[in-house]
Amino acid sequence: MEQRRVLWDNLQQLSLSIAVPWMIAGDFNAVLCPNDRLSSNPPGADRVSSRLDRVVGNYKWMTSWGHVETNYGLPQISYHAPMLLTLTSYTSKGRVTFRFFNIWAAHEDFPQIVANMWNSQSTQGTLKSVWTRLKDLKRALKALNSNEFRGITQKIEKSRLELRDIQEKISQDCTDTLLDMEKKTLLNLEKWSLIEESVLQQKARARWIQLGHSNSKYFSLVMKHRTQKKQITEITTLLGDKLTDPDAIKREIVEFYKGLMGSVATSLPAINRVYMKNGPTLSHQQRVDLCAEVTNQEIVESLKEIGDDKAPGNGFNAVFFKKAWDIINTQITDAVKEFFSTEKIYKAINCTTVTLVPKVTKPAIVKEKIADNVILAQSWLNLTLEPRYLLDVIEELGFPDRFIMWIMECIKTVNYTILVNRETTKPSNAAKGLRQGDPISPFLFAVVMEYLSRSLLEHKKDPTFQYHPRWKYENE
Repeated sequence: MEQRRVLWDNLQQLSLSIAVPWMIAGDFNAVLCPNDRLSSNPPGADRVSSRLDRVVGNYKWMTSWGHVETNYGLPQISYHAPMLLTLTSYTSKGRVTFRFFNIWAAHEDFPQIVANMWNSQSTQGTLKSVWTRLKDLKRALKALNSNEFRGITQKIEKSRLELRDIQEKISQDCTDTLLDMEKKTLLNLEKWSLIEESVLQQKARARWIQLGHSNSKYFSLVMKHRTQKKQITEITTLLGDKLTDPDAIKREIVEFYKGLMGSVATSLPAINRVYMKNGPTLSHQQRVDLCAEVTNQEIVESLKEIGDDKAPGNGFNAVFFKKAWDIINTQITDAVKEFFSTEKIYKAINCTTVTLVPKVTKPAIVKEKIADNVILAQSWLNLTLEPRYLLDVIEELGFPDRFIMWIMECIKTVNYTILVNRETTKPSNAAKGLRQGDPISPFLFAVVMEYLSRSLLEHKKDPTFQYHPRWKYENE
């Protein structure tokens, strides 16, 4: 093993001397690590399989394609398994979903752009007017991005070439003018490099690496992996038909989610009110506190607690609201208070984008993909929760009528779009379930699970009731 490692060391050194994209494939007649050897099963049989055939490429070659995949076939009569290299380049036909980039907030024109768009309409801070302002602001921010931040990679490369030319001149004849030019070019190169890294970090959602450490290559690879992971090139319908046409794939996914969230049960078994009495309910003071008037300070504190890259909706993350707060605070606070006073929410605001990621390596059907921001049982509760069931539970727990109206308004106005291959579908109404990413979702999950908990406590009184044997075994 150690002797053959020289091969890989030599290939690594050779790769560093080649600047252009390259790929090499074939029989290397050497394993790379101990895991590349697989003994036969059962042990003792005279057969060992070794991974000798590989496809190797450098970073530039890998990033030239949307996805690169190598599949190994059966060896048949040969000692080697055939390799099939698949190269895929993806192009999006539709509009890319709007996303606010944090670097925009650092631009000197950002406050004026927000102020111009925000003050161009009525000063009334209704939910609808806030949504309209945000929608109009997207166009202005896209223009800013196009004018100031498009072609970042090319600007970095241009700065590097200029720096090289200047430094070559300095090596021949050092002058104050050249030194000043070198300093300005270095600052410009640093500026665009940090901007590129910030954008890639935000897209890659890799928060544990700090900016300023030349992580652009890492972020690019993470982005490429995330994009490919969400790409759906083939899917099988529930009837067994295989779909490869992008439009047909999109229709199948939309129909699946409409069936999952677009209808309510015609009948539900009533909750047992005896079970619900087997535990505490809200006190009078708690009921009063829940319906207390919402203050401006509470709204500000709630915003501060939202993570910078968390998206309240409409493509704008918390960074936008924090950076523009001095301009938009009056309308935002008025809009929030409007909901609590009228118990009504503007439906377009309560729209969420469902991103699909695979639960298995190569999903074949829609059921093998779930929403990106959903976890295990809570995800399916959020998707399929029946409003009537939730209403019965929170009424029995003693929640005040006004608070219940707020909750039910948030649930009944949920609508969603699905992100399929970087394109969003048209909004669809959800007859049941909670809005994905909604901060109240975990709390409502705990509330509805309270009925299960109290049911088990009541059943415990029955001498014939027994827990599942496996549960008993794991908890002895």
